[in-house]
Amino acid sequence: MSVVLPPAESSEPRPNPPRPVVWLVALVVTLIAGGATALLTWPKGEPTGTAWFWIRLFVIPPLSWGLAFGLRLFYREQENDRIEAENEALQEAYETALQFASEPLAVNGVAYLTGLGTKELARKLADGSITLTAQTTRSGVEGIRHSALTLEKESIPKENDEHKDDDPETRRYRNCFDALIAAIAPTVKVIAFDIPFGVRLQLPDETKRDHLRQVWQTCWDKSGLRRTQAVLTESSQGVMSLDEWLDIKGGPRLEKALLFVSVQLHETPPQNSAEVAVALILSWLPLAQRRRLPIVAHVHRPVEAISNDVSASITTALQWGRAEGKEVEDLWQSGVERAEKDAISQCMSDLAIGVSATPNFSGLHNIDAALGCPGSSAGWMALALGVEQASGRKKAQLIAWREASLRFLVVQPVAQKEKTVEE
Repeated sequence: MSVVLPPAESSEPRPNPPRPVVWLVALVVTLIAGGATALLTWPKGEPTGTAWFWIRLFVIPPLSWGLAFGLRLFYREQENDRIEAENEALQEAYETALQFASEPLAVNGVAYLTGLGTKELARKLADGSITLTAQTTRSGVEGIRHSALTLEKESIPKENDEHKDDDPETRRYRNCFDALIAAIAPTVKVIAFDIPFGVRLQLPDETKRDHLRQVWQTCWDKSGLRRTQAVLTESSQGVMSLDEWLDIKGGPRLEKALLFVSVQLHETPPQNSAEVAVALILSWLPLAQRRRLPIVAHVHRPVEAISNDVSASITTALQWGRAEGKEVEDLWQSGVERAEKDAISQCMSDLAIGVSATPNFSGLHNIDAALGCPGSSAGWMALALGVEQASGRKKAQLIAWREASLRFLVVQPVAQKEKTVEE
């Protein structure tokens, strides 16, 4: 659910101060009208040398004007006090909402499998040392620009293999799951058993998702890690699952650790595609700090670009991520459409984001051009690389990706004092 910040101050205009010219004219008119009234209404035959006559002529008119002027000043002061009190209440509500919207999750561990490596891929992609090239697919088709996972045990299974009846797709996913679980297992093992833990599994829509969930479950149970049942998530939801988590306002549903897994394999790889498997363990930050869990980075609330206003969405993501635009020198994007890429690049300049100040826009990292488009795993792959870069460079990272829509979020590095506490 998108967080909507209340106004920081009242939109009601403050009353204008009294205008001197108007009130001077009013004074003259009051004196003339008061004097004329006193003369015209004075009883005939009554002497004019009495004190009451002179009071009516020269005292009551200016007193009437002074009373009106005083009431006008009093009204302005009262209205200003009321608006000031309203602004204080609005500011408090604004700061509370902003604090809620910018609460991060802790990244406890990250692992990924790609055709171009399983470690330091962010650094290699950032320095331009890897590029997507055309190669022959597993089925023998030549000239397809793509990257594919090279999984162990992809050969024809032996007779005594308990999974010898697996079809080729199932076998590849099983091998992929085994490798990914082995990569993330060390982090899973440091999470205490009394901390609520779960697995969220995202698979491509075109696959037999329920069947592959069972395959995952078999691989997980075989690993000997703590028992938990994987829950399937929709690929259209993707990283926005974090938004739902951060919407929880407290209690056991908030204080937990979750392993998010996203896998994209291809039977026949399309042009400019990538096979990837991503695993991220995230937890509620206060829980991670209290229980001294390893913290790699902080992930802030994702923002969905519902309208075509890309600039507003980026601004909101930076606000949620507690990031100054000029300090953000890395942008990771994947699965983004051409028109959206152009709009994002323009926004980097318009908003004076640090990415625009890097030489030749070298801070803008096009994952699809270097690795291939990770398909339904685009958001998770971009997030994993952003986390890796934030941990290495100790600077905030901006992530842009497309699932059901264009989305943004900010990854922040762990503060030095936080590291000291963990150590």
